[in-house]
Amino acid sequence: MELAYKAAAICVVAALTGAFLKRGTPEIALLLALATAVAVLGWSLEGLETVSAALERFLDQAGLERRLFLPLVKIVGISLVARLGADLCRDAGQGMLASLVELCGTLCALAAAMPLLTEAAGLFGGWMTG
Repeated sequence: MELAYKAAAICVVAALTGAFLKRGTPEIALLLALATAVAVLGWSLEGLETVSAALERFLDQAGLERRLFLPLVKIVGISLVARLGADLCRDAGQGMLASLVELCGTLCALAAAMPLLTEAAGLFGGWMTG
């Protein structure tokens, strides 16, 4: 919870500073936004260990195979990276590039979901024939 407060405060300060800088030097404002995003993302990764350990316990208790859970983790990561990249492109005034980042993220998420879709198709196929 402390991390959320810290991230929110830093992002608000960076946004206000960026708004001030954008008038004279929009390039510096964009670099400030990028540096802030990288720093906050880096801090957020510290909490990933806690989440990872909790998910491991959940998978063990539920008896789920990790190979089926890994695509979900990949999809979440892809969506976060694509959203941040698209938002940075929009902040730079590059709407078309933002759309391309989102399209690429969608295609990559679909590719990451293929093992799940293949497994589901096998399960449904088994139900229909059995």
